[in-house]
Amino acid sequence: MAQAYLTKAEIPVPDWDGCRFGFGQDVVSEVWKSVFLEVERRGSDWVVTKIDRRKTPLDQSEQGLVVMHLSEAASGLLRA
Repeated sequence: MAQAYLTKAEIPVPDWDGCRFGFGQDVVSEVWKSVFLEVERRGSDWVVTKIDRRKTPLDQSEQGLVVMHLSEAASGLLRA
C-alpha cells in the first residue's frame, strides 16, 4: 500500500528512503480489538518498525493507510 501511494504520487524510488507509513485495522479476536503496524523504507527494503495490538478499537484517523513521515525529497515533490 505504501509503495502504491508513492508510485501514484509519482515519487521516484530513490526518494522513498526514510518514508514511514502506518496501517491500522480493527480485528475480531478474543484478546485484541485492533492492530496498528508501522513500516519504514530503509534503502531498498520495507522494515516493520512497530506492531501495536490494542484492546480497544482504533480511532477513524488511525484506520487504513496513514502517512506518518515522508522523506524530505518526497515531501518536496508532493508540495511542488
